[in-house]
Amino acid sequence: MALRRIAALLVQVLVILAVTAALDLAGGLACSGRCDFVDNTEHRKKYRIRHPVYHHALAPDVTVMARWGNTTYPLSTNSLGFRDAAPRTVPKAPPAGWTRLLLLGDSFTEGQGVPWPDTLAGRLTRALAPRHETVLNGAVSSYATAIYLAKMRYLLEVEKLAVDRVVLLMDISDPLNDAGWYETTADGRVVDRDSPAVEESLPQRLGQWYKRTSLIARLVVRLRDNLHYAGLKAEYEARADHDGAPFDLALVEEKTTGIRDAVWTYDDEAWAAYGQKGRAIAKANLDQLKALLDARGIPFTLVVYPWPDQIFHDPQAPRQTDFWRAWAAANGTRFVNLFPLFTDGLSPEKALATYFIPYDVHWNAAGHGLVAKALLDALDSPSLDWEKPFSAVRK
Repeated sequence: MALRRIAALLVQVLVILAVTAALDLAGGLACSGRCDFVDNTEHRKKYRIRHPVYHHALAPDVTVMARWGNTTYPLSTNSLGFRDAAPRTVPKAPPAGWTRLLLLGDSFTEGQGVPWPDTLAGRLTRALAPRHETVLNGAVSSYATAIYLAKMRYLLEVEKLAVDRVVLLMDISDPLNDAGWYETTADGRVVDRDSPAVEESLPQRLGQWYKRTSLIARLVVRLRDNLHYAGLKAEYEARADHDGAPFDLALVEEKTTGIRDAVWTYDDEAWAAYGQKGRAIAKANLDQLKALLDARGIPFTLVVYPWPDQIFHDPQAPRQTDFWRAWAAANGTRFVNLFPLFTDGLSPEKALATYFIPYDVHWNAAGHGLVAKALLDALDSPSLDWEKPFSAVRK
C-alpha cells in the first residue's frame, strides 16, 4: 500500500513537472524577442551567433533590447548581420552615384551600450550622406585581426559586396585575442585556438537552447545579473565623493585599468607573455588584408585609440602607435592616431568622466561623437598620417 501511494505521488509530481516544463517552454517561445523582463546574459546568444568562416557575428535582420552592464539599449541588424538603424536588405553595391565606406573593429566600433544614432557608425552615416556615401558597420564585439581578415575576404569573395574604402579601428585587445583566442585554419576559417574541430554535442546544444528558451531559467539568470549590477552600483555610490560628484577617479582606475587585454603596451611581463606574439600575428594578418584590398583598388585606413589603461599609464603607447605608424607608412596606408585625442590636454579624470561609460572601458555617446569628428577630419585630410590633440579637434 505504501509503495502504491509513493508511486502515485511520484506520478503526480512527474505530471506537475512535465506540465510546468511545457508551460515554461511555451511561455519562453511566445516571449522570444517580445518580453524584455526576461532578457539576460543568455539572451545575447540569440543575436550573437557563431559564423562558420569568421568565428562569430551578429544575427541578420533582428531588433532586440541588448544589455551592456546595467544599461539596455536597442540593437538592430541588417541583412548582412551588421549593426544598423533598422533591419533592411543591403544591396551588393551602393546606389548609382554613391560610394560605400566599411567600418571594421570590435565592441568599441560596434557601439556596445550606445543607441545607434549616437554611435560612430550612426554619426558617420548622417555626416557622409550629403556626400552620397553610405556607411556599413562590420564591427562586432571580441573581433581581432584574424577575424577582420577572414570577414573582409568573405564579404568580397563570397558575398560579392562592393566597397569603396575600408576603415579599421584596431583595438588594444587585438594582440591578446589573436595570440590566445583565435587561430586560422588552412582553408581560412577562424576558430577557437586549440580546439579547431570541436563542435558542441547534441546534449550541449539542447542545454543551451533550454537556457535561452525557458522562462524560469531566464528569470533566474536575470535575477543573478540584477544582483550583480546592483552590487556594483552600491559600490560606486558608496565610493562617490561626499559632495555628490558622480565620479570617483580612484574607483575608475581600479575598475578600468590593469586589465589583461590592455596592459601589454607598458607591462613587460604581458608583452613577453602574449603582446609581442599577438602583435606579430596582427601584422601578418594586416599584411594579407592590405594585399586583399590593394588587389581591388580599395583604399585602407588604420585607426588606433587608447583604453583607460593607456590614458592612465601609457599615453603615447609606442608599442602600439609607433609600430603601426611605421607599418602604415611602409604600406601606403592612411594612419589615424587617436591617442592624443584622449591624452593630450585632457586629464585622465576629464577624459574618462566625459567620454567613457562610467566605470567601463568603452566610449559613451560623447566619446563616439568625439571619435566621429576626428575621423571625419582625418578622412578629409590630404595627409596619410593624422594625429591631433583634443583641443584641435574640439574647435
